[in-house]
Amino acid sequence: KQWYQRRVRGCANNDTYLGGYSSEPKAFNALTEAIEACAGRTDCWGVTQEPYNSNRYTLRRGINLEASPTGETSWVNCEPILGEIPEGWCTRVNVYLGGYSSEPKAFKTLTEAIGACAGRIDSGCGGVTQEPYNSNRYTLRRGTDLKASPSGETSWVNCEPVLGEIPEE
Repeated sequence: KQWYQRRVRGCANNDTYLGGYSSEPKAFNALTEAIEACAGRTDCWGVTQEPYNSNRYTLRRGINLEASPTGETSWVNCEPILGEIPEGWCTRVNVYLGGYSSEPKAFKTLTEAIGACAGRIDSGCGGVTQEPYNSNRYTLRRGTDLKASPSGETSWVNCEPVLGEIPEE
């Protein structure tokens, strides 16, 4: 497994959690300790910080980000994104971003959508959401908070670097 965050210096996913704990030990005081422990396990796909548990970092076996009602933050362990997605964009499965961006807001390819969104990051585009119920079109979205999708949407967000605690190699 490779931490995608390592390539972009970290992507924090605010207000999200990953379901299910990994095997023991599963909680750490530092993000670096948690990431290193997770990277060496087959039952760990990410780390979730729990504000209600002294801000401990817990290892998680779930692969899908879920909306957190308690303000958790997650770091996802995933394969590097290859091909048409520019570096610095993170794929998130079974989540969507709220509200459409200004026109044009729908595209046939992910490459076109990300290119259009990248030009609007400071002026109203928080990311791209693919709509499987609408001919799989890629739509530009205003929102920046990921929300659980009841319809299997996938979203791409521009990852801000998280400096400091992410291990290099």
